[in-house]
Amino acid sequence: LDLPIGTVKNRIHIARKTLKSSLKMYA
Repeated sequence: LDLPIGTVKNRIHIARKTLKSSLKMYA
């Protein structure tokens, strides 16, 4: 599996953003 580091960081960033918005919705 060969992935660019930028892509991985970008996906993690998006995942954290969606997680935060989900927590705000359920809080």
